[in-house]
Amino acid sequence: MDSTGGRVLRWPLWNTLARWDTALAGPFWEFSKKVMPANFHTMTDFSDKSPARQAFHDHYDVVKRIVPSERMLEFKVQEGWGPLCKFLDKEIPGEEFPKLNDSKQFVLAHSLMWWIAFAKMVGKASFMTAVSGVIASVFAMWRLKYAVKIAAMLRPIADLS
Repeated sequence: MDSTGGRVLRWPLWNTLARWDTALAGPFWEFSKKVMPANFHTMTDFSDKSPARQAFHDHYDVVKRIVPSERMLEFKVQEGWGPLCKFLDKEIPGEEFPKLNDSKQFVLAHSLMWWIAFAKMVGKASFMTAVSGVIASVFAMWRLKYAVKIAAMLRPIADLS
């Protein structure tokens, strides 16, 4: 998990990006903030002695204890179709066993999500800055226009003294 979720969750700015990207980063981050501590007792520590690793082993032990052995398959996806099909009493398909959602794909997908959220944040912040600049410029021009009129009105009074 340290090469997938733990790695991704340690990237900076998730909290900030989640506020700017409510379509992708926001739901991902809110889900992660609830699920990771509740299930793994940590958000970022997936070292050998982490509470996440212990939570995984505890869950594994519970499953082994309560599931009857004839209904349990201890399976590694690297083993392919053979053990899985034998357990399910099915024929082995003619196609290769799918290799989806490996750690590289997981990190790549979340990296894309992070950069999309970052681009949205920069784009929205730039737009807000530009709008603020236009409003400030209009206000400054309006004040300058009236400042010139006031100066023109005060000029005759200054000439009297």
